[in-house]
Amino acid sequence: ASTGVGSLPHLLLEDLFARHGAVERLHVPYKGAPEALQGMLVGDVDVLVSGTAAMQLVTSGRLHALAVLGDRPSALMPRVPPLTQEYPDLFFVPWFGLFAQAQVPAPLVQHVRGLLQQALAQPALRERLAPIGFEYVPMDLAAFVGEMEQEFGFFQSTARRLKLDQLP
Repeated sequence: ASTGVGSLPHLLLEDLFARHGAVERLHVPYKGAPEALQGMLVGDVDVLVSGTAAMQLVTSGRLHALAVLGDRPSALMPRVPPLTQEYPDLFFVPWFGLFAQAQVPAPLVQHVRGLLQQALAQPALRERLAPIGFEYVPMDLAAFVGEMEQEFGFFQSTARRLKLDQLP
């Protein structure tokens, strides 16, 4: 299951299964994490990539966490191995960005960016966000754009390698 065609979960699972040869699989795209998790719980799908939306189901024992994305264990699940332990070249770090429409005036964008950075620099807020898996990594706009371009390149090459760009 994934949260959509071409999403990080979709490409990650396709890549993982492709590495293991003739693994029978059927991609089931859901509208979002809640629907994909429901599909797991009722047995419609066998595997999915999810974020913190799955935490309560993992802690209650209804789902098993097999791996975490990134290059180190998560503070939320320190005993669950990082995916890069088994697949070093599958390095993903899910991220969130705050976006505005292009016509929003630059001074307003800078003001909001400054307020957000100021809030996230506060240790108290960072401590409150840590238990839900949120880690603040400050970067300027150029570094953020560079990260997005690198990620886009990865998705593009993965889709080509898996021949997903040839689907109707």
